[in-house]
Amino acid sequence: MLRVAPVKPPNFIAMKRPGRLLLLAALAAGPAALAQTPFRVTHVTLSDSSHAATVRVSADYPAQGSEPLLTNARKVILARLGLPDGKPLADPKAALRPVVDLYMEDFRLNYDDAASIGKGQRPAFTYSFDGTVSLFYESPEVVTFRYEAYSYSGGAHGMPSDLYFTLERATGRELTWDDIFKPGEARAELAALVRQAVAEQFYAPLGATPAYDEAPDIFSFALPQLEPAFVKEGIRFKYAPYEIDSYAAGMPECTLSYDALAPYLTKAAKALVP
Repeated sequence: MLRVAPVKPPNFIAMKRPGRLLLLAALAAGPAALAQTPFRVTHVTLSDSSHAATVRVSADYPAQGSEPLLTNARKVILARLGLPDGKPLADPKAALRPVVDLYMEDFRLNYDDAASIGKGQRPAFTYSFDGTVSLFYESPEVVTFRYEAYSYSGGAHGMPSDLYFTLERATGRELTWDDIFKPGEARAELAALVRQAVAEQFYAPLGATPAYDEAPDIFSFALPQLEPAFVKEGIRFKYAPYEIDSYAAGMPECTLSYDALAPYLTKAAKALVP
């Protein structure tokens, strides 16, 4: 799980006077005012290619909002794209360029290693990565992003990623399982709800049987390793490939309404429900 670095205090001296006055007013009014600060993103796409690899990175990069949300959202986006120590720069292209460069260099090294093992024979494929972070949902209390990616490094197939992450608007902090749901017995009851919802929402429309029912000796059922996320309809639960089913099954998911989840939410999470 990503640990977001503490937010540095705003540099009032470097800010222009109107900006200082607005931020000071918001700070004086407390977290509620910060949560209501307009949040805007700028969509940017960067790409690069060579004989060894192709890389494309796209993001709805935070451009306007409260300082804590801007800083932490940028950090989380860069981390999701593969750069956990990335600098949350205001310029989206400058912030994302190191992501592209990192993948290109890593793929180049892998390509050269493969060619060396093959005694000069180049790999019969091109390494690739295509990753996108998009603003998926926002409310007065939270913002949720979706990260979708596909990486290919040889073999029968590449590896997809598809997940959601939710940030608290007032602080920019990424919400975790423990932030959202009560522990202990409540979590066990929640698992039963998710199990039923996945079967009804994901498998039933496909006319399929969940692998955790059809082959329990191979695939057991558990709550997702990926963090749950706030969306318009409720809270979404997403599973990674192989977690509860085969690769061919994709990434099972379900969404439970806020009302249905109310008994299992923490007090802090209830305050974030729209």
